[in-house]
Amino acid sequence: MENKIDIMIEDSSTKINELVKIVKVLYYDTRYNRNIENENIIRVYSLYDIYMKINEIKKIYE
Repeated sequence: MENKIDIMIEDSSTKINELVKIVKVLYYDTRYNRNIENENIIRVYSLYDIYMKINEIKKIYE
């Protein structure tokens, strides 16, 4: 990727479809985005959950 971004954190259903084509997306769970699924989406529920998921992903690439 041009900007060397490996993970995005997003909650917008309008942006997610383009993002999942190029990066893993930590998708902040909200009532308006629960119908969206993709293998590059990792649903998260809190800031702590985001922190934990990033650490899990980081370990995979070490």
